[in-house]
Amino acid sequence: MMRNIDYEKKRPIIEVFNSIEGEGNTAGEATIFVRLSGCNLRCCFDNSICDTAYSSFAPEKGKYNYQSVVDIIEKYPMTTTLSISGGEAFLYPDVVADLIEIANDYCMDVLIETNGTLLVDESILKEIDLINISPKLSSSEPTDEKLKKLGMKWSPALKKHAKERFNIEALWNMIEHAKDFSLKYVVSRKEDFKEIEKQIHDLMLYDIQKKSRKRYSQEFNGTEIWFDTRFINPWNITLMPAGSRNDELDQNRQMVAEYCAEHGYRYSDRLQIIIWGTKRGV
Repeated sequence: MMRNIDYEKKRPIIEVFNSIEGEGNTAGEATIFVRLSGCNLRCCFDNSICDTAYSSFAPEKGKYNYQSVVDIIEKYPMTTTLSISGGEAFLYPDVVADLIEIANDYCMDVLIETNGTLLVDESILKEIDLINISPKLSSSEPTDEKLKKLGMKWSPALKKHAKERFNIEALWNMIEHAKDFSLKYVVSRKEDFKEIEKQIHDLMLYDIQKKSRKRYSQEFNGTEIWFDTRFINPWNITLMPAGSRNDELDQNRQMVAEYCAEHGYRYSDRLQIIIWGTKRGV
């Protein structure tokens, strides 16, 4: 069903630009980026906060309309992927649906970046070619010590982060209905690995425990588990070092790369930081 799209109305879009994808399964590919403002989480790591704080901690006001997106698409006709991110893109499901339709009009693949905490209608998810889900770990939770180090004070949003950072129902809904998916974890310390394995294990058990389905099986950590939906394979899991500067990435690169090699996971660096540092719109 065609949507009635108003191309001139200003939307909660704070960035529209053409560049290369910096991380994940499609790193290095030419991509048009649309960034939406606002996030339901507030990630705080040991030495840094969210690397797009202007769309989360201090969300900027939207300044672009859909025509701005069309103009960029038509300016770069050889770019065939549209990436929609935030903040948290699914705070605006109608905007996401409109952008998907615009991308479809130009025969573009649609990539979504999300923290995986919000329930999204299946009709939207089925139109997404690749959904990069970045589940948050306990290392992203704000603490008194972290906030003091960062010169920040507690806010209602910071207080909610620990409770809302992981929603297994919403996460599995995305895995099950999008055309393809990747679980993209940001690793800031060695202890994160154990939590990542637990999240993956819990996800693989979730659908069975909820619906008592039994159709096919696969062994995981010595246990035979039955599924009739999508299985999470090692190549669906991407790990990358935490950091918003190259020197911060350096602290964890080797540890993360070696763990990926041992477990068959994808390793992703963060090309946008390596090449452009903290510069925006590239």
